[in-house]
Amino acid sequence: MLTLSTYSSPLAAIFDRTGILLPLAGLSLLALAFIYHDRALGTKPRRAGVHFPPMTLPLLGHTVWKVKKGTDRELHQFLEITKPSKNGCAQLSILGVGTFFFLSRPEYIEGIQKTYFENFEKGDFFQSRLSDVLGQNGIFVSDGHTWKHARKTASHIFSAAQFRNWVQVVVHQELDSVVSLLNNLTLRGNEAVITLP
Repeated sequence: MLTLSTYSSPLAAIFDRTGILLPLAGLSLLALAFIYHDRALGTKPRRAGVHFPPMTLPLLGHTVWKVKKGTDRELHQFLEITKPSKNGCAQLSILGVGTFFFLSRPEYIEGIQKTYFENFEKGDFFQSRLSDVLGQNGIFVSDGHTWKHARKTASHIFSAAQFRNWVQVVVHQELDSVVSLLNNLTLRGNEAVITLP
């Protein structure tokens, strides 16, 4: 005897509506969570010997931590991240942005900015996002030959004589106006709030 049941479980109903797509999506998400169990999706794995702060989530990495902290006192946040490190280096993984390395030792910073400068390219990610603000071929966004050419050109502009003749004069004028403003506020004898940009 053959009997048909009209009872349908909620899971079977979902399966009927979505077919194999929902289980495949679930398995894919599970596989990605296994691969990226300690970092954000699409980022590189931890580097050996580099401190990796423990507040990570699968697929999200340090994204939730960074969103909670916000941008207030950001430099202090990153300095705190490098403190537990034996070598003054820490790695963060943020979804949609990538992997960041933070250095807090002067010899490392000198190595990146001077000794091994060619090894640390700014790359397409940086250039595409900041070229509208910093220009296409300036020293702040270019790499390699273009950077060397821009640096040579800029070195004449930023010489010590040019600094004395132009920058120093403008800075002194601006400082004089700030001192004048502060003197006026103190002569009034009232408390005053100065809002800085």
